[in-house]
Amino acid sequence: MLKIKDILVDWINLLIYPFLSFLLIFLIWELSVNYIGVQKHLIPRPSEVVTNIFLNFGHFFLNSFYTFFESLLGFILGSAFGILLAILILFNKNIEKTLLPAAVLLKVTPIIAYAPLLVIWFGFGIFPKIIISAVVVFFPVLINTLNGLQLVDKDITDFFDSISASRSEMLFKIRIPNAFPYIFSAFRITLPMAIVGATIGEYFSGGDKGLGSLIFVASYGLDVVTLFSCALILAIISMILILCLNHIEKKIIKWQFQDHS
Repeated sequence: MLKIKDILVDWINLLIYPFLSFLLIFLIWELSVNYIGVQKHLIPRPSEVVTNIFLNFGHFFLNSFYTFFESLLGFILGSAFGILLAILILFNKNIEKTLLPAAVLLKVTPIIAYAPLLVIWFGFGIFPKIIISAVVVFFPVLINTLNGLQLVDKDITDFFDSISASRSEMLFKIRIPNAFPYIFSAFRITLPMAIVGATIGEYFSGGDKGLGSLIFVASYGLDVVTLFSCALILAIISMILILCLNHIEKKIIKWQFQDHS
């Protein structure tokens, strides 16, 4: 019972400051529209946006679920490939010479250049959205993981060499634990990017599922309230996922510290 209470206190502490930040932003936003003369057809009041979300909660929830699901799968896929390729590069420098330039080329290519192509090639289902999310996640995770695997204290690696530790033992006992902070730093950047990638994929697919599709329809109908509603929901989803990620990171780093102690 005490453990459950501690968990609830931890989550309250995590959520209270973001909630206060949102409240302050909403207050400034509401006052600006009401009293500073901001035109309502350009920027609606936050109360209108929130009311719109609650009045159409089922509709927004269903589309949010699609975007969340696509983003999460893309994030997992892109992260897995990034971490795996970083490990392969660590063991074989020829892979770095062969595949890293291609990864850099993929990174510097704007999403809007290949998003329509993926939709044409793979259809209007969830697959192209997952691929777009995975692509934007892949490169930062690859680079950060590779740095974490390589930047190990030389005294530690020399000690493991002196006791004839295998490469796999050094990988799992030294290099991967050392890479955790680097990997989570990449995750904090790429998790919101995965949501952006899925949303862009939905926008270009012209389908009827996902927040990106709602944004596409609302933009052509000049429905600024729906546009702001979608933007607010995407921001909330990103914030919740980042808070969850921070919580997981603390647990893993804590476990890692206790394990080495």
